[in-house]
Amino acid sequence: MSRGPASFGQLLREHRIAAALAQEELAERAALSRRAISDLERGAHKAPYPATVRRLAEALALTESQTTALLIAARGSTVDQSSTPPVPRVSIEESQKRGRVKYEVLGLGTRAAALHGLGRTRAAIRELQVAVPLARRVGDPAQFVRAASGLLAFDGEESLAAEAEAARSRITTNLPDTGMREGVLAGNWSVFG
Repeated sequence: MSRGPASFGQLLREHRIAAALAQEELAERAALSRRAISDLERGAHKAPYPATVRRLAEALALTESQTTALLIAARGSTVDQSSTPPVPRVSIEESQKRGRVKYEVLGLGTRAAALHGLGRTRAAIRELQVAVPLARRVGDPAQFVRAASGLLAFDGEESLAAEAEAARSRITTNLPDTGMREGVLAGNWSVFG
């Protein structure tokens, strides 16, 4: 994926290439014409219908956050991919089935960031309220600090703040280099910054 602002056409083309599909193959999977795919990628059709975008996302097997980014771009906004958190390759539901809690936590944080970006703050808070206890269970302090920092951006609960600070302290104590410790202490752990 490219970094920086991306239009709908650029995002669509990048996702198609990442999926190793020709325009004809994507067109067939999404029940569109090859010309329609070409026009969308070139920007000849600037505002595709949301249903069309969802068909394309399904044909490309995009994650929920990737689909959200594509929908935002379809409305004419550019998506700044440099500020987009990493998207897990396995869906949240698939992570749950496989017992891969760490990826589930990452997915919930990513989905919360996307929801917040769409102005759906309450839904973002609900995702983070699920992510924080899961992150505790993972036992990875960085996962916990990231999820907790996201929730603290909305809800300043003192006990959670103290727990997050203790986890951050455990992380910095184990770092071998002063520069690394300073970087962690100065870092913005929240994707909602």
